[in-house]
Amino acid sequence: MANSKGGFTYPLTLAVLLAISVTLAAASELLLIESRMAKETESIMLQEYYMVSSLKKIEKSMQEGVLAGGSHSYRRGVAAYSVSPATPGVLKITISVRVDGGIPVEGYGYYDSTLKRMVKWMEKN
Repeated sequence: MANSKGGFTYPLTLAVLLAISVTLAAASELLLIESRMAKETESIMLQEYYMVSSLKKIEKSMQEGVLAGGSHSYRRGVAAYSVSPATPGVLKITISVRVDGGIPVEGYGYYDSTLKRMVKWMEKN
């Protein structure tokens, strides 16, 4: 068969090389997808961390008597907030967190002025 004029080794080699190429292409695509998901997960976790950290800072400033809006700057983002009355004795704090110039995430916190602490908070998105 090695002396056959139809050729056997070229189609076999071509098939093996194509199979290896397809496998490498699929593996590289999986690695790219994993990388994108890791970056997105990191951004989401950072947004949640900035949200909770800002709520704690706002709670401390409200316990000291500062009832105005403002912002907190972080290394990779900024959290801006505003304060408005929700019900008598409860203030609603609206927080907008933007990480690395991405899409802002909004959240709400409720501060009870009689208990002097946050009673509830949630993310809008």
